Amino acid sequence: MNKQAVKAIELATQLIQSYPVYPTTFSTCSSCKSKQAKGGMECTACLEDELSSIVGYQAAKDLHDEIKKLAGR
Repeated sequence: MNKQAVKAIELATQLIQSYPVYPTTFSTCSSCKSKQAKGGMECTACLEDELSSIVGYQAAKDLHDEIKKLAGR
């Protein structure tokens, strides 16, 4: 199994989960310590940056933009 592919899927899933449908708690990002993140996990900027190291900047940005659009943001 390709570990990078699995990590990319995990990061994409976390990005999706960062735009909750129902009320949830937000706290400071566990990585950058400067932005808000769902449940105090990693913020969307950190997740996108980490994903871009695997799939490339443009693919990560395009995915995040689509997620935001679907979430109505």
